[in-house]
Amino acid sequence: MKTYGLTLYHKQGDDLNFHLSQNKTLSDALNAWAEQLEDGAKTARHLAAAFAGTDVESNSDTHMVAFDASNDWDVLEAAAKQGLLDEQTWEDDEEVS
Repeated sequence: MKTYGLTLYHKQGDDLNFHLSQNKTLSDALNAWAEQLEDGAKTARHLAAAFAGTDVESNSDTHMVAFDASNDWDVLEAAAKQGLLDEQTWEDDEEVS
């Protein structure tokens, strides 16, 4: 038996399975998944432009991406007001909520 795989990112199967559960056909599910990916790419491009030349840094792991900046908090706040980022708060010994 031969099969062909696609690797775009970690947990991609979870995303596609969600769209399969929400759509009647594989084609519809793939189109919905593509739209999700395009929206994410658009957000990443907007953030790249907004963060160019700033001291914004990323702290990322498998399930989250967080940004901080010692001198450019206004850039992060502006991105949050545009709906590109969500404000997240936690204590130093807690996980992000």
